[in-house]
Amino acid sequence: MPARSEARKPAVWCPGVSPEIGALARGLRGYWPMWEGHGDRVANLAAPVGDGMCTDKKDGYPRWERCRYGHCLATYPQSLAPGDFLKQRIWMGTASWLSPVNQITVIFRIKPISDTMYPYFGKLSVTGGSSWGLGVSGGAVRFVVTIGGTARSMPVAFSDYGNWQFLVGSYDGRAMRFYRNGVLIAGPTAYTGTIAQYPAVPTSIGPLYGYNGWSFRAQFSEAGLWGRALLPQEIQWLYRNPFAICRYSEAAAQSGIPGAVGGPYHVEAGEVFSTGARAGGLWTAGTAAGGLFTPGASAGKVQ
Repeated sequence: MPARSEARKPAVWCPGVSPEIGALARGLRGYWPMWEGHGDRVANLAAPVGDGMCTDKKDGYPRWERCRYGHCLATYPQSLAPGDFLKQRIWMGTASWLSPVNQITVIFRIKPISDTMYPYFGKLSVTGGSSWGLGVSGGAVRFVVTIGGTARSMPVAFSDYGNWQFLVGSYDGRAMRFYRNGVLIAGPTAYTGTIAQYPAVPTSIGPLYGYNGWSFRAQFSEAGLWGRALLPQEIQWLYRNPFAICRYSEAAAQSGIPGAVGGPYHVEAGEVFSTGARAGGLWTAGTAAGGLFTPGASAGKVQ
């Protein structure tokens, strides 16, 4: 598992923020659209910490595949022997920035292909405690939050394997809510308190941390994390508009994220150049963080 630094966080930013989302980026802590298509890195486009790394592959998985959303990551079902429970994961590290304590919303776009165990996105562990998680296991979709040492799970029966699902869990400090494909399917369930952090447990996509058993057969793409509870209309909008938080840049994706296609670029966080001679560069860290450039004929800026 790669080490992660606890870098001081700047103001929340997201390269290529769509003007339609307005205040939706408020409280955004992590956004992983998984556009890369190659390599072992999955960039967090909402902050300079929390990049995902596919560092514990088994039999070549996780691996990049093509899917209806362009690129996506895939895992393969097989029994994980003792000592292999760290395999087939995407690690986002242990940065406290990815552990909201008062409120949370987590989104996960996933295609579970068969009823195998534990395709989760979150901070979930059978050895060191669990903070939050969202995923599929044992014939149910689940949203989990831990408060006061007790993990509260919201399972809803599920059998729609082979189709893409947009799962959203939210907690506003008073109640938990669970959405599937833009529709509330569980809650509000009363629950009050501070979300447990368990700082040693990493944020990851994969089976429960510390679990030796079946991995899962699935494709997954868009994942996101907020330090606030999104409104129902925001969740419905996200379901209807995949990847709309950050605009897609074919040039940036082809070059590998991060990295500029051309340059030099002189932008501040939150600026978007959707067209023009400076198109093609994506900055994910540093003083120019937040500039996304996509091909075109004339430059335009959105803040």
